[in-house]
Amino acid sequence: MARLDEKDPLIPIRPRSALVDVGNKALNTQLMMQHGMRVPRSWAIPFWLGDLYFQDRSSALKVLDKGLRRLKTSNAVYAVRSSAEREDESKRSFAGQFLSVMNVPGEELGKAVEKVWLSLKDPALKGYSLAPVRMGVLVQEMVRPEVSGVSFSCDPLSGRRVAVVEAVKGEGSRLVQDGITPWRYEVTADQVKLSGGDELDSKVLKQVVQTTFRLRRRMGKDLDLEWVYDGERLHWVQMRDLTGLSSLDRYTNSFSKEFLPGMIKPLVWSVNVPINSKAWVRLLGELTGGRGLSAERLAKSFYYRAYFNMGEFAKVWEAMGLPDDLLERMVLMRGGGMKMRPTPELMIATWRFVPFLWSKRRWFQEVDGVIERLRNEHRWRSSEDLGRLSDAELMERAETLLISAEESAYYTVLCIMSSSMATRIWQKYLAKKGLDWQTLSLCTEGEGGFPESRLLELKRLMDAAGAEDAMTSDTTSAKEFQLAFERFLDDFGHYSESGNDFSVPSWRDDPDLVLEIVRKMDGKARQEVERAGGALLGGLQRREAKFRSYRERMGSTYTRHYSMFRNYFLEAGEKLRARGMLANRYRVFMLELPELKAALTGTVGDWDGLAERRAREMSEFADIDLPPVIFGEVPPPVHNEPLKVLEGTPSSGGYYRGRARVVRGLADMRRLVRGEVLVIPYSDVGWTPFFHLAGAVVSESGGMLSHSSIIAREYGIPAVVSVQGAMRLEDGMLLEIDGYRGRVLVVERSGLL
Repeated sequence: MARLDEKDPLIPIRPRSALVDVGNKALNTQLMMQHGMRVPRSWAIPFWLGDLYFQDRSSALKVLDKGLRRLKTSNAVYAVRSSAEREDESKRSFAGQFLSVMNVPGEELGKAVEKVWLSLKDPALKGYSLAPVRMGVLVQEMVRPEVSGVSFSCDPLSGRRVAVVEAVKGEGSRLVQDGITPWRYEVTADQVKLSGGDELDSKVLKQVVQTTFRLRRRMGKDLDLEWVYDGERLHWVQMRDLTGLSSLDRYTNSFSKEFLPGMIKPLVWSVNVPINSKAWVRLLGELTGGRGLSAERLAKSFYYRAYFNMGEFAKVWEAMGLPDDLLERMVLMRGGGMKMRPTPELMIATWRFVPFLWSKRRWFQEVDGVIERLRNEHRWRSSEDLGRLSDAELMERAETLLISAEESAYYTVLCIMSSSMATRIWQKYLAKKGLDWQTLSLCTEGEGGFPESRLLELKRLMDAAGAEDAMTSDTTSAKEFQLAFERFLDDFGHYSESGNDFSVPSWRDDPDLVLEIVRKMDGKARQEVERAGGALLGGLQRREAKFRSYRERMGSTYTRHYSMFRNYFLEAGEKLRARGMLANRYRVFMLELPELKAALTGTVGDWDGLAERRAREMSEFADIDLPPVIFGEVPPPVHNEPLKVLEGTPSSGGYYRGRARVVRGLADMRRLVRGEVLVIPYSDVGWTPFFHLAGAVVSESGGMLSHSSIIAREYGIPAVVSVQGAMRLEDGMLLEIDGYRGRVLVVERSGLL
């Protein structure tokens, strides 16, 4: 055994230093150096000297004093930190359990080291069965800080793959000692800042985020890092494993607000969610070769509203080296785009894309074939007399419709994804050319698209026939209108206020509503853009418009096909009403599909009482304000607070001041007066003919490619979407709309109509 005078009590930490029994904090300091990070000069005091201190204090202090001589004569000040056995491990960090002494002058180093050693004997550690029994010490030159902070390679609360950065002016110790509220930022791996202001220099923030993610990739685990910025350079002072990460699922409504908005009745949920979840699982399985994605875990209902488990999607993206919010960026057009670095995971994943892309080389022809098959199926289903079917036959029809609806949903999802990708490419190309994509995007009219041109034609025919008796007169012009009106219902009668909710009446179910729409059409046409010149620009313009057109065609076909569920289930509801099991046939939508099957087979139960109780709950929860993200399975408590300023996503530029008209369904549209601010929970194609009356649009749901956004841009009116709490606004409130910043200001509450 080496004698004390032969052992080095103060080991300089360098990338190639031989460090033994010095504790994780010292070892992690060396790791940072090995990865090329700028680290202040550091030294390690090994365990053996701490052991000696508790055996022979006098001898240990003499050895320590000798080792510290080289530092005592320096003008520097030091940080003296614990580097105990088991400290900063992945399962437990013992953070804050041991002493760290800051701003120590050279002549005071011995006293500071002794204080750190003594913290090993703190009585508070007796409760830890695995408490450290040996103490090393890390001595580090202090950097005079302009800004200090910490960074996490993921959100410590949710595990979300974003860098969380917190910073304060001066020393980082102010966070704890003075209770200073730090600046806080959330930034993605490709430098999209999700939250936070501009207090910290953007170059410093970018460097912190880049280094944090780079080190995580190299280490293969999540990390917690401490850094200091001296006004010129960034220094890294500590690194530890990130402990206590939450494994809670992360549910968000950002995706469901676009595709499954509003409150969802139980029967609609038990049909729609499995259909669409299986479509996503199939698509992602084909793209990635299968990643164990669970259809049952993709969505959950909170207070009758849909939330998607984005943590499940994130598992797929992260395994491929892609951002965990890739789906939201692509489909909802959010974030700052995708900067995909050629990581090994991404290169492997790219090769898996090849067979998938090859299978879709005749994409438009494939979709045309699917649309034709689904239309043929709809024709024979809609021609069948459901009243002659037995209970078993009726449910058999619904079961087979479920199977074909899964295929319909799969191709609808594919069309949405491909259209979003085409629009992304189009946007990026135009941005490089300094052109505005909104002014160069062709409208998608015609079959399966927006019905405005057909409605304008109906308006012309109605005026020619006489608006009052156009549906009843037998004049030539009236018959021409009636024939055109019937053709319109054949093409667009499956539209409703929500294409994903078969519990609401369609346009064909409520032709008076369509007539009201026609009467209010005033000839104001959507703003079509000129076709771009040049082979490349014009080709990209037409290609992007074609993808959007197929998205609308496939979406319309899906809605038409899916609408048959309404016919089947209303017939089932009528059977239960006739047997005295439901008060009316519409209460069938308050039962889940297995419950409906059980009721039809004669299973005893208070089915009407169950339906009535759920209807009361939906009414009770109609106006609650839920957070955009929910962690775990427990629904959050809800509360109502006064509103003054609402914020959302700006989707059509402009400013407007006007009175609010809150519309919860298409029937409410009759109350809309020209120039009012149209406030809606969501929008579907069926809503858009009324937009020409609105001065501005505020939607509780939606994104840049939602119907409300597209139509608002084409009509040149401001729009703000994804406005949380919008439906708590009241008719007659005076609102100011900022379509550039996404702000809705309540200017006056007293002017209620």
